[in-house]
This record gives sequence, C-alpha cells and structure tokens, in this order.
Amino acid sequence: MRVLFYNHAPEISGAERVLLATMTQARKGGHATILYAPSGALCHEATNAAIESVPAAPITLGYTHNPLVLARYLAGLARPVLHLAGAVRATAPDIVYANSIRSGLVAAVALRLVRLRPRLIVHMHDALHASWLNRLIAAVLRQEADGIVAISRYVADSIGATAARVHVVHNGVNPVQYRRDDVGGRALRVRFGIPDAMPLLVVAAQLTPWKGQMDALDAFALLRATHPDAHLVLAGDAKFTGKHRRYDTLAYRDALRARGPPRPAWACARRGRRRRRRGALLGSHAARRALVGRAVRARRGRGDGGGLSGAGDRRRRRA
Repeated sequence: MRVLFYNHAPEISGAERVLLATMTQARKGGHATILYAPSGALCHEATNAAIESVPAAPITLGYTHNPLVLARYLAGLARPVLHLAGAVRATAPDIVYANSIRSGLVAAVALRLVRLRPRLIVHMHDALHASWLNRLIAAVLRQEADGIVAISRYVADSIGATAARVHVVHNGVNPVQYRRDDVGGRALRVRFGIPDAMPLLVVAAQLTPWKGQMDALDAFALLRATHPDAHLVLAGDAKFTGKHRRYDTLAYRDALRARGPPRPAWACARRGRRRRRRGALLGSHAARRALVGRAVRARRGRGDGGGLSGAGDRRRRRA
C-alpha cells in the first residue's frame, strides 16, 4: 500500500513525533511511505529515517472569529491546495494521511481536484470546541474523511462523526527518549540557582493557552502551602504569532523586572473569557512574567523578576 503522509507544519512537536513513529512502523510493515510537508526539521528527520519526502507549500491558517482575517486565511490556501493536488497526482497514493485538522482541511479540498481520489485519513490531535467555525470544520471533515483517528475519546466526541469512522488511538510514548539525565538536571539547577535538596517541577510544552500552563501555576500555588521551597520551571517556545509572542523575549522580561513585583496569579482568573478567546495566553501581569523566555522559574519571596515573586504566598494569605 502506498501512503502519502501530509503535515502542514515544517517543525517538530508532539504530533510530528507521532507522525515519524507512524511512518517508521508503516515502512517496516512493507508499505511505501512518502512525507509531504514544508521543508524543515520534519523533512530532515524523515530523510534520516530513510523516508522519502516531498516539499510542500507552507500554509498560514489559524483560529479566528474575525471574518476579514478568515477570508485572508482562505485566500492563502489556494497555493497549498493546488500543490497537494499535484503531489497526489504525481505519487498516486492509496491513502492520504493528514496529520492535523489543518492538514485535513487542505487535503479535503485538494482531493476534490483529483480524478482518482485516494482515501483520506485525518489524525486529530486537538478537540474542536463549540463555535460556528469549528462546527463548519467538523462538518467538512465528517463529509470528506474516510476515517478519523482521535488521540482521546474527548477529541473523538468533538467531531460528532459515527463511531464506525472514528478510531481512538492514544499517543504512545517511547521511554528511551526520556531517560534520566543527572548531568543536565544539575546544570539546570545551577543555571537557576536551585539547591539540590529543593523540589523542582517542570512543565515542557508550547507556550499556548491550551497547553495548561495556567493550570500548572494554580496547582503550584496550592503546592507551595505544604512545600514552600518548591520551584517551578516552564520550558517552551511561543509557536504562534499572536499577541502573546511578544512576551517570549528577553527584552520584555528585562522591562518587567524594572516594573517591580507582579500581580498575584489568582488575578488571572478575573480577566474573564474575553482575553483567552483573543489568544492572550494568560492576561495578567503575573502570567505574562511566568511565560516569557524559554524557561521561567517560580521562586518564593523574590521581587527581582525571577518568577512569581511569592505569588503563592499572597494567594494563601488571601484565602
């Protein structure tokens, strides 16, 4: 069987790791595998794994409720759609495997332009929440996809397709990639001045609202009640180019240090849903400070911009 794996993004994150593992296993199973993705780290990694790759046209497609921005996104899809249709004609796959919702949307339109249409499988790594745009996306995927792979039952329920067409396959984890590194761990503690005896927690994820950094901050504030010497590190990059991207800079961090102590973490919840919908990853001053840079530490009683500056203590006093 010949499978064309389509990924809309060139970089490697969690979904791309799953894609690489899937392609490797398919190749071992005797299937012809071709990666169709924009040139970048993903194609380079596939080449190292002896997987043929075909460069794809990059796409810019985000979630928005602004009709003008949405129209601009849709207009920009013409080139990726035409390129994908051409790649399908050139490679003649039996299956087009779209590794994201965005990839599935592009593939759904592109396969309409192909006379001998292969089957379309869409791998959903994110849930579609209740909005008119997401309902439209779900309707397109239900109509065009021959099969849908969801990473959880929660994600599967959001698409609203029949159970026969939706398959829940949880992401696997290769424990070999996550071996303990005592040298790296000690270097991290030295970098942030954290003694070996003090508990250290790390959240490694993209700096985006749906990765749950706010939940980690809230939980950490509660943890400090019983473990006052605990430290928290948030490690990650701001992948998307929304307003929160400007907080991922050293210049912004230095500017915050000059302003003095931040607002407590609990003030974030009082900003309401409006800021979250607009993509401002955590609307309060404290949250912005906590998510700048590649790694941010949360330390007790610090007022020099080194993290939450005792936000957990203020939260306990307020309670």
